[in-house]
Amino acid sequence: MILMLLLGIALTSWLIWLSSEWISRGAEYLGRGWNPGIRGATISAISSSLPELFVALIFLNVLSDVEGFVGGLSTMTGSAIFNILLIPSLMGFVALTAQKTKKSVVSSRVILRDGSWLIGIQIIILGLLWRGVFGAIEASGLLLYYALYMRRLVTSNKGRNLDVLKSRELQLKVIRMIGAGVLVLGVSCFVLVEGCVRISQLAGWSLSATALIVAAAATSLPDTFISLRDCVKGASVEGVSNAIGSNIFDLCVALGLPVLIYSLMYGQIQLDPTTQEMLIRLWFFMMGVTVIACSVLYFGKRLTWFGTIALMVLYLGFVGSVFAGVW
Repeated sequence: MILMLLLGIALTSWLIWLSSEWISRGAEYLGRGWNPGIRGATISAISSSLPELFVALIFLNVLSDVEGFVGGLSTMTGSAIFNILLIPSLMGFVALTAQKTKKSVVSSRVILRDGSWLIGIQIIILGLLWRGVFGAIEASGLLLYYALYMRRLVTSNKGRNLDVLKSRELQLKVIRMIGAGVLVLGVSCFVLVEGCVRISQLAGWSLSATALIVAAAATSLPDTFISLRDCVKGASVEGVSNAIGSNIFDLCVALGLPVLIYSLMYGQIQLDPTTQEMLIRLWFFMMGVTVIACSVLYFGKRLTWFGTIALMVLYLGFVGSVFAGVW
């Protein structure tokens, strides 16, 4: 039964990637002419991070307030760790195996800019976890933080092409691609959440552990393929900024919007002490690997074998800790 569920989730993961690809291709028309580092952190990051948003919304509606919150937050945390460790590692492997020096170059300025915003929101959420209460005010603060981040990126962008959607035919094409992608993505994410709940029940795993690995990996596939595609094209800057920008979107919007909607309908979410302690420990771990990954990329100025292997080892260690029952 568990094997059948895993096969079903594998198929669902493929559908999540496919639908996200439709959304991404449609959204790319909006970002033509943008600076690669800006486009990666905005257009690419948002379009590839919609699975996390959908999963968080569904978790809060399928399960109770605290359990649904833990499922959604664990998915985003696992996805954030996946994005910041595994994606740059895979990009490094691709670039270095191809022996293309240009493909391995990353921008220290982009790492510092986006990494600072990412660590900033992680510190804010750590403070909220310490309080143990999430409501409309807290959620609105997360959304405001993302609005400020987007404003900073958009105002710093130069060379935006405003004529790309003047064609009526092109407008309809973009609408069809994004609309079909959103529809398939919504259904796929619902099936993914139901599958994760069933696996946790049958296998005796905690929901947080299942979400940290299974749901997180499934929702991170779009980010992975977009970043690897950028790397192959010689745009490692855009690939890395997509990975970091996706994390910022996940922690601000994919967490903030579901909590805002839920709290307005049912009231604020109060974490119990055991759940609160587990999430705080997990959050410290995520903040630690974020600092390590950003430091490796910032000081190395390119994807190196040392950084590639180090980040991969860190991620495998995280997976091992989940199976060991640490979280």
